[in-house]
Amino acid sequence: MNERQLGRAAASLLLLSLATTACHDPAAPVGVDPRTGVVRPVLFAGGDGGTAAIYAVRPDGTDLRQLATGDGVVSYPAWSPDGTRIAFVSRRVTQSRIWLMDADGGHAAPLDDRFPACPTEFRTITWAPAGDRLAAECYTDTWIFDLRAGSSYGLLELLHPNGLPVQWVWHPAWSPDGSRISFDSPFDEASFVAGPRGEQVAQLATPAQQSSWSPDGRRIAFVGGSRPQAGVPIFVADANGASRRQVTSPGSLDTEVSPRWSPDGEWLAFQRIVLSCTGTPRQCQGPAQAVFVIRVDGSGLRQLTPFTLGASPPSW
Repeated sequence: MNERQLGRAAASLLLLSLATTACHDPAAPVGVDPRTGVVRPVLFAGGDGGTAAIYAVRPDGTDLRQLATGDGVVSYPAWSPDGTRIAFVSRRVTQSRIWLMDADGGHAAPLDDRFPACPTEFRTITWAPAGDRLAAECYTDTWIFDLRAGSSYGLLELLHPNGLPVQWVWHPAWSPDGSRISFDSPFDEASFVAGPRGEQVAQLATPAQQSSWSPDGRRIAFVGGSRPQAGVPIFVADANGASRRQVTSPGSLDTEVSPRWSPDGEWLAFQRIVLSCTGTPRQCQGPAQAVFVIRVDGSGLRQLTPFTLGASPPSW
């Protein structure tokens, strides 16, 4: 058995161990991956006041564990479709690069020099369903990385000749069938959708930001305002943006962002950012951030991570 096979075997054991408790708790947000039959943990980056690291936690909030620290500040972990690899961002002062590692944190390494670094920071990594391509936001654009061909291109330059004149391409999310990528254009206060070469661009939902696709591709989840801000809830709608239904009910000082579907399509994980304000005149402390999960019908809200960890947007 070679190193890659050993890494995948270790990843399977990790996923199986994370599943044990949740499978015996009927109240737990199970999130069973239909392809593996085990519970996939929720990923996030956090620091607890120290070195930032990539963490995994069971979807019932137990068995929090550190996976990797990268090289510099790490953020935005993302599961590969088959659950065997994790992509994440590692940023130094002058540049940001995308790294890959096994599901248990082993064999962490940056993409090779065929792939460009971002001079600011890569954000919001999303995988194509075949696991052969990544999309990641860099400043005003989204870059597509072909892992097999070793090539990449920016999506923004392709969108203008093909459709709506969007100004920025933020928060990409690949559709489960691989035919489309949803994204935000913040100045247009809407989510859009296009093919991976910029074809057939169209408005998906408005007001909406940070859309993500359900595993079966039939629904989307999104932040329901023209921009993420305090008091704006998360919604679920049909894949064409119709029939929106409110899922969360944030407080007036809570900002909820980055909804991500569980593999079984029954739950959403999201990041909540809170301010704590007291006294007259009011004095506010924060912001503090944590990962929460909630059923798609709005029930079962549960906090997964302590606010002391400063959890980043999750991946499930």
